This record gives sequence, C-alpha cells and structure tokens, in this order.
Amino acid sequence: MDAFEKRSFTVTRGYTYSYYISPSTHKTDPNAPTLFFCHGWPDDARYWQFVAPKLLSLKFRILIPDLLGVGESSKPKHIAAYNFSYLTKDFVDIFDHEDITKVIAIGHDWGSGVASRVYLYAPERVVGLILLNVAYSPPSEEPFDVDVMNEMTKKFVGYPLFTYWHFFTSEEGTRLMSENPEKVWEICHGVDADMHGSWMKKMFTVEGAMRDVILDPHPVELKGYAQNEELKREFVDRVKRDGFGTWQNYYHAWKDNLQYEAEKVGVPKDLHKIDLPVLYIGCSGDTAARPDSIAPAKSARLLPDLEEVLIESGHWCAFEKPEDVAKAIKGFLERRF
Repeated sequence: MDAFEKRSFTVTRGYTYSYYISPSTHKTDPNAPTLFFCHGWPDDARYWQFVAPKLLSLKFRILIPDLLGVGESSKPKHIAAYNFSYLTKDFVDIFDHEDITKVIAIGHDWGSGVASRVYLYAPERVVGLILLNVAYSPPSEEPFDVDVMNEMTKKFVGYPLFTYWHFFTSEEGTRLMSENPEKVWEICHGVDADMHGSWMKKMFTVEGAMRDVILDPHPVELKGYAQNEELKREFVDRVKRDGFGTWQNYYHAWKDNLQYEAEKVGVPKDLHKIDLPVLYIGCSGDTAARPDSIAPAKSARLLPDLEEVLIESGHWCAFEKPEDVAKAIKGFLERRF
C-alpha cells in the first residue's frame, strides 16, 4: 500500500479507524465520488493492495479503511458496537473529516454487506455500489436462523452454505483460529483438486472440516498467490497480535439478529430497491459465496441498474486475479461515472 497515505481518525463514538487514502499529490476530479473500499473476512485493508493502485490513474480519490475490530482500527469487544447503522455513522464521520461528499462503495465478502448497508443507512452519500463475491441481500422480513438457512441452501444448491457459522461463532472455533493463523491461511487458500472450488466447499460446508485441518499437523498445498511469503506473513503476524475475537463479532451480530432488529426499524422499505448503478463481480470457483447468489435480488427487481462480471477465480479474487478485478471495476467506472 506504498502508493497511499496512511492516516487515522477518531470518530464521534470514540473509536479510532486506520485507513489508507489517495496521496495528496494524486490528481483527481473534485466533483467525482470517492472509491470507498471495504475488505472482508479474514482480511484487513491490505486485501486491496494489488487492486487499488491500478485505479490511481482514474479521476477518483480512494479511501480504504481497516474495518472496526480489524487491523489497526479500534477493537471493541461488545457485539452491539458492530451494528451497521453505527458503523455507517463512523464512516460518515471519516467522509466529513476527509471532505468526501459522495462515495462509490466497494466491498468484498463481509465488506459487501458493509458497503450495501452504508447505502441503506446513508443513501445520500452513496452514488454507486460494487460488490465482490457476496451479493446484495436486502433487509430480511424474518430473523436470521443459521439452521434454517442451511436447510434452505441444501435444498436449492445441494449443500448447506452456512455450516461454518457454527464453528466461527463458537468459543472453540475462535480460539483455535486465533492460535493457528497458518492453518486458517491454509483453510482459506488451499488448492482445489478439481479447480471448481472443491477445497472451499469442503472447508465451509462440511461440519468439522475446519477443525480437522487446524488440528492436523500436515501442511496443506496452497494456491500460487498464497505461497507469497510476505502476503502470508502479513496475515499471520496480524492474527498472532490481534486474534479473531473482534473479527467474529460481525458473525455474532448477524447470527444474534442485532442487524435484523436494527434494519427493521432503521431502513425504510423503499430503500431495499437500489436505484443506483451496481456492479456485481462473481467468481466461478467460489462455492461459498456462489455467483448465482445474485439471483434473488435480480428476480425481486431490487437492482434495476445491475451489471455483472464473472471472473475465473476462487473467493479471494483480489489476491488471485487482481488484474481481472481491477479491469472489471475500471470498466464499470469509466462507463457509468
């Protein structure tokens, strides 16, 4: 992230966010929106290190924070702090501090959820959305139940997509992942035997698979990009320092229906339909956040101005195929903004 300036700012709630921002020497259009990048699990702002620099030639400023609970941002332990409406207010504080009026919110994995919720809670600040892997999901009419979701996805796609949530929200799971960052790296970035996401499917949808890998001393063969020692060391060192306790609060807040209750009263139904330019980037080898997961929002006509791009990659496409990701984002921005 050497091409960016690293800053920090303490928001109204008292939490401090660390973020990268376009250098002051970067020539931009003052009337153009800012590209606001949100990383997902288990990453930090550096997830975008191979994509964001490729966009510096465009007219947009770029802002890339460590999400709350992650990296060098504050790490409150209480789950209520991760209410998306509160996170949105934090980001608006940062926008105001950096003299940012409008943003195009860009998210991967949990960052997709964050990006879409910034629109839902502060629609006046968002002029476009770019979602990677995890598709737009509008506020639900029903409380979230992981077992119900597993039964439903097993029926429709053939396997339970939310199996890993049991491990992720258990004390044992959080402890084992915090104590074994090298094994978490293997879980995320292991080689697929068939090149169609078989490793990820096993890890995330088979009960006990993650635990078995963590407890198995034998190394897992890694995808090419994940063999980058610097990339792996950044991840391992961060987890050794911070653990996974506060990162997992995003899962707890959803599983415990904190987000459901907040959205039920805080998001008007007329905002469920996103009347903005939206780009969805799906990945052919992602068997957890499947590219066809965009279908429900499309069929409900919640994304009337949607563009889709399919990349031949696994879940962590900004690591695996950064050129393809940057090309898709750049093309969308040049066409629409």
